[in-house]
Amino acid sequence: MTSITSTTVNNNNNNDGTKKKLQMITCFCGDAFVDIQTSKMNNLPRWGYDTTVDSVQILAGGSLCNAARRYGALVHSYSERKKNNNNKNHSTHDTNNNILEFQLPVLQCVIGNDTLGGIHRNILSNENYVNTNHVIIDDSSSQATCIVMTGESDRAFVSCNSTNDQLTPKYIYQTACQTFDHSNYFNSIYHLHIVSKFYFPKPDKKRNPL
Repeated sequence: MTSITSTTVNNNNNNDGTKKKLQMITCFCGDAFVDIQTSKMNNLPRWGYDTTVDSVQILAGGSLCNAARRYGALVHSYSERKKNNNNKNHSTHDTNNNILEFQLPVLQCVIGNDTLGGIHRNILSNENYVNTNHVIIDDSSSQATCIVMTGESDRAFVSCNSTNDQLTPKYIYQTACQTFDHSNYFNSIYHLHIVSKFYFPKPDKKRNPL
């Protein structure tokens, strides 16, 4: 899971005494699962037996996707507070006293073009907390899915990575260059944050030539 924060200067000139406005654009790049989560189970399933539960939920998940959604919710809440207070006392400044304008995060992931993938996209669309313009819709793989079995004090998982395996370094770089200033890509990065293990599968030369 990786997040990249870049700044884009809206006002390049401070000679007139005005403060620079910096657009803070954050990209989240990584996994996106559909979680099929059970209500509490007393015991894990056994071969040849049917384990029943009271209910099952279908949720948008994945460590990266959830982080992007939570960050986007904070940005949305912050923007709403600014509107309600007529922008007074709710501006954020950097160490040079420039005004920071936070944009909804850009989500970089791969989602399947199937029923579960459609559910995932609908959840993101209804929340409207992330920019999904750079999400790849993959026709070749079913949506990455995690079956979450909930116990009294812990959980067990059964996961299929499918679409997550299509997230290649080539795609990440191409998408980042589209999001940020291509000619000044690395200089525009304000912060690079890598969390946990960044997994790339063994390349399939027929599907992923990189």
